[in-house]
Amino acid sequence: MPLNKLRASTLEFVLFYICLGLSGGLFAFAAIEDFRKWKIRNRTVFALIGAYIVVAGIGLSTTDIQLAGLVDPLNDLGAAALLFAIGFVLWGLKMLGAGDAKLLFPVGLFVGWTHLLLFSIGLVVFAVVPLIGLRLPHLNLIAHTRIGLRLLEIRDTKKIPYGVVIVAALYLVIFVKFV
Repeated sequence: MPLNKLRASTLEFVLFYICLGLSGGLFAFAAIEDFRKWKIRNRTVFALIGAYIVVAGIGLSTTDIQLAGLVDPLNDLGAAALLFAIGFVLWGLKMLGAGDAKLLFPVGLFVGWTHLLLFSIGLVVFAVVPLIGLRLPHLNLIAHTRIGLRLLEIRDTKKIPYGVVIVAALYLVIFVKFV
């Protein structure tokens, strides 16, 4: 009997991490979409919320994942609501795009309440690095590539695709939280 429990637990862990990896891929898609078009679509945000529901469902069905504190829906929902509220205020002040504000909700679900400080530190670090990088003259060296042209456009318009920064900070948290 313990062998069956071990197999079920191992299978649930594998499914949990596969769904977590797929969620990471959806977040990468959102960041790329924001970089390319300055847009994060509602369907992408809803897909990310759905991915969290699947990850949380698998996590809650496994005692080991519950005990490790990897999934805590109430705390995760609290973090998501706080980040969304902050994003909404920043959007109202024209400091953040609507897509970036919407993206903060599913990000909060995956970050969770206990990792909000690390996420905030990641946001600062990953926001400062591109701002400095866009001012350096080496950008002209890659100006002939698609990415280089886009970076020049971002520099000239001064519109930063913050979805990229948000997702980079999220990846830092996911690495620390789940690995």
